[in-house]
Amino acid sequence: MSTQSQANLTLADCVNVASVESLSAELKALLTSKAPVVIDATGVVQADTAALQLLCSFVRTVRTQELGFEWVGVSEVLRETAETLGLSNELELGEA
Repeated sequence: MSTQSQANLTLADCVNVASVESLSAELKALLTSKAPVVIDATGVVQADTAALQLLCSFVRTVRTQELGFEWVGVSEVLRETAETLGLSNELELGEA
């Protein structure tokens, strides 16, 4: 994807229930842009169910709105948490 016409988000190191409100606001802003979305999760060192459920909802919404979407990096912690919760496919994480 071209960096000129995309909406980028770098996730914080901790994506958890304490950060869901601010993450939700950031994700809503990305949807408002109507641009393809690129998320960098390489720095995530803590992730919980609440945050991953929010990200799943976001990915579904992006697909419903037919916007482009990709991960440019996914930390092992986020990948393992998603796998444990059975959300890897829903999050479209792909192979490590």
